[in-house]
Amino acid sequence: MSGQLVRQVRVAVVGVPDVITFDVGVMAAAILRSDYIDACNRWSSRTTGRSVLDLDLPARRIPILDLRPGDWLLLPRRCDLPPVGLSFEQLYAAGLWLADGCYLKNVDRLRPAYGRDRGLQLINNRREWLLRVQAVLRDWFPDADSSINIKYNRKSTGYQLAVYSETAACYFRSAFGEYAHSKALAPHIYNRSGLLPLVCGFVDGDGAQISKGRSKGFIVTGMVSERLARQIQQILWDEGVWASRFYDPGGVARGEQLMHQVRIAPAHAHRLAGAQKVEAVSSRQSPIHAIPRPEGFYARVKDISY
Repeated sequence: MSGQLVRQVRVAVVGVPDVITFDVGVMAAAILRSDYIDACNRWSSRTTGRSVLDLDLPARRIPILDLRPGDWLLLPRRCDLPPVGLSFEQLYAAGLWLADGCYLKNVDRLRPAYGRDRGLQLINNRREWLLRVQAVLRDWFPDADSSINIKYNRKSTGYQLAVYSETAACYFRSAFGEYAHSKALAPHIYNRSGLLPLVCGFVDGDGAQISKGRSKGFIVTGMVSERLARQIQQILWDEGVWASRFYDPGGVARGEQLMHQVRIAPAHAHRLAGAQKVEAVSSRQSPIHAIPRPEGFYARVKDISY
């Protein structure tokens, strides 16, 4: 830093692929590595195997320039948000559509409405999940009641639910975006509380729970939209569920789009009981690598640059 005027500090933390940028004058909430070492020394010279997660360490507000690798930086929860105003089933249906859905277009070139949205489509290999969504959409958009059909589409990998309703298409476009790379929650949905059922639906659409190996119990979801990945991670943090986010470079190497993965700790799998794919896992077998507090999660700082 000598000879340079530092205006911003870039911090890399465990569980977040992006470098977090702070202005120099910012105060940050952090648990200091020195406090952890002091606490361990009070237990014994060998620390008896205790980790930073076992200790009730104090959080301090420090200038961002005083932050060091090994400290634990606060990743805050959003508190006191108003309720979303949608039912569990409506949020589940929206989450499944975000993972597996698209819009039905008018393909008749002879009509003035050519290219306009005619409704919604979902494709999934579990027919019973689509039947569940079908019942929800019938109540949610009554004008689509007589035009919902489920059939096996031999050209794709599962059953197809078609909802011919311009009302439904208009609402979903305004609330959840359009194409896979641009899907995201609009502010009037995202800036609300109680969105965990939406994540449950997304997991059933584009998620999986690892069943063996060192990552057993982890819930992994993948998506093309980076904005949606950020939003899902923040929703989980808001609900007290630790989730980390990663880039999957393999897709780019294969000439595909960059995939964004959100990984949910097995210790919090029971919070996603509304997802059909998820089973609870013993928390003793799957510790989380962050410190949960009422104000958010503290994650370890890996690197700092100026």
